[in-house]
Amino acid sequence: MNTQTGVVQREHDGASPDVHPASGVRSKFYFGMAVAMSAAVFMGFGPSFYLNSVLAEPLGMRPVQTLSTVIVAHGLVFTAWMITLVTQTGLAAYGRVRLHRTLGVAGAVLAALVAMFGTAAQMASIQRDVRSGAYDSSPFLHSVAFTGLVTLIVFAGLAGAAIYLRRRPQAHKRLILLATISLLGAATGRIGRILQLAFPAVGPLPFFGLVLTDLFLIALMVHDWRTIARLHAATVCGCLAILTVQVLGNGPLPNSRSVIQLVQWLAG
Repeated sequence: MNTQTGVVQREHDGASPDVHPASGVRSKFYFGMAVAMSAAVFMGFGPSFYLNSVLAEPLGMRPVQTLSTVIVAHGLVFTAWMITLVTQTGLAAYGRVRLHRTLGVAGAVLAALVAMFGTAAQMASIQRDVRSGAYDSSPFLHSVAFTGLVTLIVFAGLAGAAIYLRRRPQAHKRLILLATISLLGAATGRIGRILQLAFPAVGPLPFFGLVLTDLFLIALMVHDWRTIARLHAATVCGCLAILTVQVLGNGPLPNSRSVIQLVQWLAG
């Protein structure tokens, strides 16, 4: 059996093709992706959350003390999710599979909390914008509200599928990664705005966040081709879901009368 056939066979058997067939060295790809995504989250939310006391005033952002309790809780829960992702991928990369599986229960609980607090924070923001009247006349806020709500549905679907397929490691780890990527838009979009504030000469960066998010999708697809010589079904489904949200969220749908009325109804 040649090397490529062996890698594909291990994929079908449920073993990990991330272990190099010749050296037996485990791939650190998922761990590296988790670290890179955590860095993007830290950069995006640094001024408004993590380093608020230092950077908020120079960048003209609100002090963290003015944020609502639900927004702060959402930030803390999502931070815990990213820490858990780095920990879990690190354990898997260094062969601590038993501990990885033990901590998986905490990861499943966190996934539910991310969806719950994310929805609560999104609804709180929408209610604020609707009540102030800002939502009615802002296509940008229409897009933000629509994309935020649909993204949480995608996250819940991908994370739920990952938990259900936890005994199929190749699907499980891809779905967990994709679920996290689906939530990166808020952070990557903020990175673009921070760059504009720090370097005004750069000019507008309207699609910076989308491009940066999609680089993580591209990295996963390249990894698939290098390890199993095809795109895994989980990668295909997850990428299509994320890209569909991006296309719809930046198209005319969020500004349609039916969607606007639906969001206003949800806002109560």
